[in-house]
Amino acid sequence: MDLREKAIEFTREKLKQSLTPDLIIIQYAHLSESLNKTNLILIKKLKDILQIEFPELLDKIKDEKRLIEIISEKSLEEIKQTYVKETIGKQNLEIIKQLSLKIQGIKELKNQTDKYIENLLTNHYPLLTKTAGSYIASRLLMQASSAENLAKMPSSKIQILGAEKAFFQSQQNQTRTPRFGVIAQHSSISRLPESQKAREARALASAISKAIKQDYFK
Repeated sequence: MDLREKAIEFTREKLKQSLTPDLIIIQYAHLSESLNKTNLILIKKLKDILQIEFPELLDKIKDEKRLIEIISEKSLEEIKQTYVKETIGKQNLEIIKQLSLKIQGIKELKNQTDKYIENLLTNHYPLLTKTAGSYIASRLLMQASSAENLAKMPSSKIQILGAEKAFFQSQQNQTRTPRFGVIAQHSSISRLPESQKAREARALASAISKAIKQDYFK
């Protein structure tokens, strides 16, 4: 093995060592967020087109999920005969059908990505996952940039993690600072009346802090 090959092998081994579970989770969490944003844009565009060209489709099918399923799964002729006027051409229906199939494909990819994230979290950060849930656990790691950073954070920082922009804006405008960030989406907080959320957020942030410390420093 010459010097160049040894250097490549050394670099490859270093990269393997640096590829920790938390960094993998963070990358896939970013992917999940991007897929979700992409689908929201495509769904809005689909509905905008339908509103202009096929308003009868929107009138007859109110449920968004059902609408996409019908366009994706039924034949063009069946859609024309059942849901739209006979004067509608085939070409634009084909475009809309392909768009609906793309939306379904992205949704399925996001579901697969989220399942992979959940498996990684359960295997490597079980207490954090049990305490926060896989979605919030992955987003906290994403906001903190690593499990080490999250494990070293005080619970007060974890409580507002993800609300940094709102926090700095409140400082500049001298308005009320945000009381919680990502963890506000946890069911134990979101279901509560506004007056009780801050107390529950403190308790959850404290529990998350203990959980990630146990997972990371085990």
